[in-house]
Amino acid sequence: MEKKVEGKRSLATLELLKLAEENPELPIIAEVNSDVVPDDCCMSWFGEVTGACVEYVWTGRTSNEMYRTWTLDEALTENYFFVEENGPEILKEKLKKLSNDDFDEVSSKWINSLPWKKCIIAYVDVPDNILPEPEI
Repeated sequence: MEKKVEGKRSLATLELLKLAEENPELPIIAEVNSDVVPDDCCMSWFGEVTGACVEYVWTGRTSNEMYRTWTLDEALTENYFFVEENGPEILKEKLKKLSNDDFDEVSSKWINSLPWKKCIIAYVDVPDNILPEPEI
């Protein structure tokens, strides 16, 4: 059975298309809510774009050998956790000896020195508007 396609695009889709048109040189990456991918029994998932923005991102290997992607805003806001997960030991030792203000200044300088990649982020969440109505 074919689903009826709505005549209007969602505001989030329009925002994503606008950003892509204004920034054709930027890659588009998806940040997917964990509710979209609740387990690993499937090879692909369906989600709905719920928002979009231009942001700087960086992916690094954490202290427990996992990879994590951060936005620049997130790294600067959560600078203590970012440095704990990603900072070299020599930086961590130096930061332990600093006041909070100095910690923020030094860690922000180090965070900003990393090779951040500017991109368009498409936020993806559970596709509420395309799921069928439950049968009762």
